[in-house]
Amino acid sequence: MAETSANTETPVDAPADEVSSTSAKCCMFNLSNCDSRFVDLVYWRDIKKSGVCFASTFVLLCLLSYFSLLLVLTYAALLGLTVSGATYVYKKTMQAVQKSGDGHPFKECLSKPMTTPGERAEKAAMMLVEHVNPIATRVRSLFLVEHLVDTVKFGVVLWVMTYLFYWFNGYVLLLIHWVLLFSVPKIYETHKAKIDCCLEKANVKAKEVVAQVREKIPIGKKTAEAKKQK
Repeated sequence: MAETSANTETPVDAPADEVSSTSAKCCMFNLSNCDSRFVDLVYWRDIKKSGVCFASTFVLLCLLSYFSLLLVLTYAALLGLTVSGATYVYKKTMQAVQKSGDGHPFKECLSKPMTTPGERAEKAAMMLVEHVNPIATRVRSLFLVEHLVDTVKFGVVLWVMTYLFYWFNGYVLLLIHWVLLFSVPKIYETHKAKIDCCLEKANVKAKEVVAQVREKIPIGKKTAEAKKQK
């Protein structure tokens, strides 16, 4: 009886392992390498900070989608100048009324150095190079047809993008991406099990289709055979 009960329990545990492996394979948002502050903003850990960041950028992108960049920058600078000027006049007036000799209202800000440390600039440059080099290598591979399938996929993506840029300008697309950035990760976190299951099924179907296509069109087999012969 103990053996039969053990045998009956085995099939029950198997799907759980499959689900966990599915979740590991279908992780859409791997943000482990990102800054924890960015992750907290995207996942709305602090509603106030995420709300301010999302709303301010959303309003800025909306303005840029209707007005030119220079016009928005000019009005933003004018607004900042108005606020700083009003603050200066207010504090100077209060100093004259109270007869205090506090000096310039923004002396603390003016005393702080505006130079960028060399180590920080060098670190930023190294991080930029680390991101640019793989992108440049990938772009070269796509345009010089190192792998035919990848180049065809890239061509299809560019073709789809021509329609997107025909219908929307760049700022509208950035606005859409910004909304998706602050909504899709949270939705995925809430409904992770269901989404992973659907993605695993779609991934299996896609692999089957690709395998069938490669059987009918043997792309890359000749080059592989040639390398083996060498």
